[in-house]
Amino acid sequence: MKRYALPLSAALMAATALIALPAAAQTVLSLDEVPVGELDPAKASDYADSLLMFNVYDTLVLPVQGGPGYAPHLAESWEVDGNDYVVTLRGDVRFRSGNPLTAEDVVFSFERMKALGAGLSFLFDNVTGAEAVDERTVRFSLDKPYSPFIASLVRLPVVDKKLVTENLGAGDGEMGDWGQAFLSANSAGTGAYT
Repeated sequence: MKRYALPLSAALMAATALIALPAAAQTVLSLDEVPVGELDPAKASDYADSLLMFNVYDTLVLPVQGGPGYAPHLAESWEVDGNDYVVTLRGDVRFRSGNPLTAEDVVFSFERMKALGAGLSFLFDNVTGAEAVDERTVRFSLDKPYSPFIASLVRLPVVDKKLVTENLGAGDGEMGDWGQAFLSANSAGTGAYT
């Protein structure tokens, strides 16, 4: 009897595997499927749009992984002076276009987000202005103390001002559509997947 047990077991296992093959070929496993609704980073607000935004665009700071607080990302450092936040940018960052990251890009990205009033722009409601102090320094002025301001910078994706302004669509004012049509089909970021 023992002499037939091993071959019989092997035959049963092989038959079971063959029966399962057609079922496996027809099975689709989907862990998460959410359509991306918005490619323009200033309009990103939901989960899918945010995943795309964080892969194509960089922000000044990022949350510290595994701990509290925020770490510089496009920023090299920042200082708080009353209601002003002075951010110094890294000098080694380039956009996908090859253009270097400057303080003007950060100011433009901030002004664009505020002008569009979409996505999570409300996070910057108490910011009265952003100013390029020099090529690598940005000053954000707030109307009152706001302790989560640095955390808000996680939601300020920085776009390439030169590239976007070269591709402005029709609209009211000097900035037309602020590049909405262009950024809904193209990227102007520094992120990993630009």
